[in-house]
Amino acid sequence: MKTTLPCGEGIHWPEDKRVAVMLTFDFDADQLQTAHFGGQELIFADRSRGLYGPDEGIWRCLNMLKEQDVPATFFVPGIICERYGEQVRAIADGGHEIAYHGYLHNVHAAPIPIEEERENMEKSEALIESIWGRRPVGCRTPGGFTQPYTIDLIHERGYKYSSALTPERSCDWAYVYQREGKPIPVVELCTDVMTEDFPYYFFSLSHPVHKTPYNNDYVREIWQDEFDGRCMEGDKFLCLKLHPSLIGRASRIQMLGELVAYMKDHGAWIATCEEVADYVLKYNGVTA
Repeated sequence: MKTTLPCGEGIHWPEDKRVAVMLTFDFDADQLQTAHFGGQELIFADRSRGLYGPDEGIWRCLNMLKEQDVPATFFVPGIICERYGEQVRAIADGGHEIAYHGYLHNVHAAPIPIEEERENMEKSEALIESIWGRRPVGCRTPGGFTQPYTIDLIHERGYKYSSALTPERSCDWAYVYQREGKPIPVVELCTDVMTEDFPYYFFSLSHPVHKTPYNNDYVREIWQDEFDGRCMEGDKFLCLKLHPSLIGRASRIQMLGELVAYMKDHGAWIATCEEVADYVLKYNGVTA
């Protein structure tokens, strides 16, 4: 059964911009490392690399966004709201969107029953609202791995969009989900490993060992080429998936800032995920 509405192809972005760009940050702290290694005990060096995010990286990310005068979307687990309230409040104060990213960043857990996930959402939504002043309207499940019930559940809870690694349809344009042949007001803004920082910058000494940091010029070339290619097509979006503990290093955030400036000068509409979802829904005449 067809479950998506192919409404992204042929879209015209605001002010005749060539591509919608979303700068998204998964603010996981050391939950990124813990989740990646299945909850095993981490050596201090690996945990410390995760904690670099709230200690240093998040501030560089926020400073870069302020300097470039662009908005971003931060996907924040509930437990991070509890542990790092000051940092999450700084995200809100910077005018950025805060979206749902699970309560725990548990990527390797068995499929979570829907009732357990509903409880996770209720808890995390309350935490985000206590800091941001409003409930989240976007969802990126930990690791981007959706469950069969994910879209229906976020629709039930009034969310506007999903931003996943494993959507029902993977493509470079935004689409609206369908149920029983009718559109529902949920947009997919999917991600891809090529346009996230994890494959290029994640490093660990815990088993299994990862030693993959790439040169910043190499990473920028990949991301900029992908941006240029989508600009040529003109009806696509680019969702960069970033982590403050990885991209927040001094040289890397400088590279990202330069790339953002380039995109601004070459046809990008840089917006939050919510803004893009709202535009796609309105453009296609889909209402709640």
